[in-house]
Amino acid sequence: MYDWANSVYNLVITTTFFPIYFAGITKSAYGEYSVPLLGRTFKNTALYDYALATAYLAIAILLPILSSIADSRGNKKKFMQFFVTWEQFHAWPSFGLKAPNLM
Repeated sequence: MYDWANSVYNLVITTTFFPIYFAGITKSAYGEYSVPLLGRTFKNTALYDYALATAYLAIAILLPILSSIADSRGNKKKFMQFFVTWEQFHAWPSFGLKAPNLM
């Protein structure tokens, strides 16, 4: 059965709370509403939208390919272990970052 409560939680976080947090963090870090990235300057809310759109595009392209591989080979558990380990390895450096004061 589909987990409706989990979907609503993710929807609320990604569309309501995190954009406000991201705008506050980038404004306190750069002192204005523009963020430099790769030699260009973006408005902080537009940068969040671009990042989210890029992530969803990657998901839309890779999900059918990866799920068909996992279904045909029957190694769904190994796929999950790999991607959980991948995420943990790439997320651990962010625990050492010091967030700027928002208040």
